[in-house]
Amino acid sequence: MKARLSMTARAFLSAFLPMCLVLTVSFFTLNAVVRGRIKQEMYESLHRAAEIQHSISSDYDRSYGQLLAFLGENARREAWVQLLRETPSHPQDPSRIHDIVGTQLIEFGNVSDYDLLVLSDSLGS
Repeated sequence: MKARLSMTARAFLSAFLPMCLVLTVSFFTLNAVVRGRIKQEMYESLHRAAEIQHSISSDYDRSYGQLLAFLGENARREAWVQLLRETPSHPQDPSRIHDIVGTQLIEFGNVSDYDLLVLSDSLGS
C-alpha cells in the first residue's frame, strides 16, 4: 500500500522545493555578478595604477635626464675643480668663489628636484 502524505506535508514540500531552487539560483547569480564586478573594479584599478606609474616614471626620466645633462658638462665640472685647486683652504677673497659656486648651485637646484643643497670643503666645514 502506498503511504499518502498529509495535506500539510504536501503543502510544505510544494513550497519548500521551489524555494530551495529559487535560493540556489539566486545565490549562483549573485555570486557571478559580484565576481564580474570585482574583476571589473580590479581591472580599472590596475589600469589607473599603471597610468599613475607611467606619469611618475616619465617625470622621473625627464628630471633624471636633465640632472645627468647638467652634471655631464665637462666644462662646468672642470671649472669647479680648477676653482677649488686654485683657492687655498682659507681664501682671502671668498666672496668671488661664493658667488661662482652659489650660481652653479642655484642652477643645479633648478635642474634637480632637491630642496636642500649642502656644500662643504675637504675639512668638513
